[in-house]
Amino acid sequence: ADGQLLVWDANSGDQKVFRSDAADGGLRFVTYSDDGTKIATFSEDDEQIRIWGATTGENFLSITDKGGTESIQFSPDGRAVLTSNTDGWIYMWDAFGGGEIFALEAHPNFARDAAFSPDGAYIVTGSDDTTARVWNVETGEEEYTLLGHGNWLTSAAFSPDGTLIASTDLDGVTKLWDLSAPASIPELEHEDEAPIWLAAFTPDGRRLVTGGADGIVNVWDAESGDRLNSFEGFSHTNKPFDGSDGPAIIPISNENGSVDLWDVNSGQLVSNLSGEYIWVSWADVSGDGQIAVTVTCDEFGEDGEFCALGRARVWEATSGEEMLALPYDAINDDEAQAYALNHDGSRLLVGSCAEFDEEEFECFDSWLTTYDTATGDEIASWPVGFGAVRWIDYSPDEATIFTSNREETRLWDATSGEQLLEAAGFYKTTDPQGQCFVTLTDNFAAMIWDMRTGVNLGTITGHRDEITSIEFSP
Repeated sequence: ADGQLLVWDANSGDQKVFRSDAADGGLRFVTYSDDGTKIATFSEDDEQIRIWGATTGENFLSITDKGGTESIQFSPDGRAVLTSNTDGWIYMWDAFGGGEIFALEAHPNFARDAAFSPDGAYIVTGSDDTTARVWNVETGEEEYTLLGHGNWLTSAAFSPDGTLIASTDLDGVTKLWDLSAPASIPELEHEDEAPIWLAAFTPDGRRLVTGGADGIVNVWDAESGDRLNSFEGFSHTNKPFDGSDGPAIIPISNENGSVDLWDVNSGQLVSNLSGEYIWVSWADVSGDGQIAVTVTCDEFGEDGEFCALGRARVWEATSGEEMLALPYDAINDDEAQAYALNHDGSRLLVGSCAEFDEEEFECFDSWLTTYDTATGDEIASWPVGFGAVRWIDYSPDEATIFTSNREETRLWDATSGEQLLEAAGFYKTTDPQGQCFVTLTDNFAAMIWDMRTGVNLGTITGHRDEITSIEFSP
């Protein structure tokens, strides 16, 4: 939204910053050429298609949009750029000179998507006229019209070998088309009619992944059309699943207040966690996949808005059996702001407010408390020394605990509770080896710190708005 494109070298961490000329506007589309040497962007505010050198950051070409670009893609050889437009036309542009190679009225109205076949010989387009059409790039002639959708098409894509096309629409329909005999394979059976926004083949072409407005991601067998896996809901885990010594399990909350535990690799439902409570505010799973912990609201306050009584529940992940519920005075959703589960699930860390001003609705002092998830006993507790704890986490070796509010981060010895370090900014992540950590600042920067000395190793700048995600490579 800030009109800025940031590119990072995954090996060195060096940053390249590219800015569009639309000072007050954003980039709607960004795409790489297949060889990684060029980047194409489209800014809706000044209607410019720009081509950039991916390593130099040089904006060496600008093309004025014909009006209402809906998609942008490089040709497989990177020599051309394809755009589809709201007027139903598609345009192919010279990616080096900017000249118009051809213009084609592909549909009578909105051309929502356009994509090259892997060999660059064909283009598939999808439109609000409910059709997908296949075009010969050399002649500009229409090869096929794919009929069968009952509503606007939202996306269309070739399989990696160019033999299949997947198309999606607003009625929640996904179709596969075999170009050797262009009749649709029976449509893929989604469970509801929520719009499907996109479809993409895996690199080997054996699977098709679709995602839609219902929050469900489906994985399909591209040959048979059978649904293989399905994931839905919203994860409340405060850290990525790892599955390093067990199944990779992620918790997904449901509208009815229960939590589903899914094995990400197999796509199978492991268990469902449900009980007598109103909602789940946090959930996590131990690294070995054996223990799950949820924080629930059990009772509203007098105002009917805020949670007055809550519990931390410990579950046996594979069976879904509730093993323990910490007492009401241990976990209170009005007071506790942050939670963390250690790797084997034996300890639950809670950051809670010790002094809360109800008139100002602000926390002035917080405590850290560690609980034994097998017994519910309190292991240790100590004051943090600042207001509301917004984030807590263990270091990879679990010897150190991180606490953070919006302004500062503090590191603690997990056994003694002794404060080790203090750093500016909001804690975000630690490298896998536990040697450094990252905090984010109000001026849109990320600061890297040495965990042993507290020395600032470097600051990443260049963002023009709040940083929302940052992560180390393994």
